[in-house]
Amino acid sequence: MRADGLMPGVADVFVDVPRGGCHGLRLEFKAGKNKLSSAQVEFKSAEESMGYMCIVCYSTESAVASVKSYLNK
Repeated sequence: MRADGLMPGVADVFVDVPRGGCHGLRLEFKAGKNKLSSAQVEFKSAEESMGYMCIVCYSTESAVASVKSYLNK
């Protein structure tokens, strides 16, 4: 995937709309019992320190609910 230009650790989805004091929303999708890699933990921490909301989603339903909740702030 690096050959396609993807960077390790970067979130799957960016919602670059400021809401509720945040600059934007970052979503990372995980399946089953998978956890964030060390690169993903580092990215999440850096983004949160810059004012972005970062959420790990384990289902489509939680992702949709997270985006709706964020946009309604």
